[in-house]
Amino acid sequence: ALSIAAAVILTVLIISWLTPTGLIEYIQNEYAASGKGDFPVSVYSSNPEYFGCRNDIITLTNDTYFEVYNTNGKLLQAVSHGMSNPQLEVSEARFLLYDRERYNISIFNYSNELHTAEFENTITCADIGRNGSYAVVTSSEVYKNSVFVYDKNNELQYTWNSANYYITDVAVSDNGKNIALCLLNSNAGSFESFIYILDFKSATPKDKHSFDDIVSSISNYGDYIFANGFDRAYSIKWDGGQTDLGVNGTIRCYDFDFDG
Repeated sequence: ALSIAAAVILTVLIISWLTPTGLIEYIQNEYAASGKGDFPVSVYSSNPEYFGCRNDIITLTNDTYFEVYNTNGKLLQAVSHGMSNPQLEVSEARFLLYDRERYNISIFNYSNELHTAEFENTITCADIGRNGSYAVVTSSEVYKNSVFVYDKNNELQYTWNSANYYITDVAVSDNGKNIALCLLNSNAGSFESFIYILDFKSATPKDKHSFDDIVSSISNYGDYIFANGFDRAYSIKWDGGQTDLGVNGTIRCYDFDFDG
């Protein structure tokens, strides 16, 4: 009997470790995502500003609504968010909705709003990682920008201030132990870009990458960071290394296959 109980406990621990934000939320999400709907779907978000599909979950938002569907067309939730300039960041189990150049964020799983927060300064950009950790970049009265990193339970884990460069984007690693920052500087009439990779042990970046291109956005892609330049694209490993992807021409949009 003891061996059976030990095996059950070990199995639960392994499943909890493998699921993005824990076993209970995994079960909640799987239950919410089950069931059938109908296509075509009449969405609340006419003229959506964001539309995407990840892990068989469809999300979309416009200036009024945030909506979640499964790939069978079943509506999981539709929320009137009340934001002026809503921006959506998507992870495997959760969604981060923030009001760019204003103050508020909301965090959702597949069927519920989990958390809301209001910041003292305006929000520039944000991202949410696979394990539910998230980072929010704000303006600052003292620095160019400030970064606040939280765990999945909304506890503040790390703060970093940029004294010299403006932060244009942020990415959170899958394990929530690192963030990447995209920074922009004007020097002698030309622009230069940097990507800093930070852990939460020091204010000194553990890795730095510089570009003579205007790199304005970054995204986490598993073991890599995708960096979008003005007319070039780069792949950077979280643990070091940089590759020019050989893209020529203005990049207007892109997407990832997270299943490989």
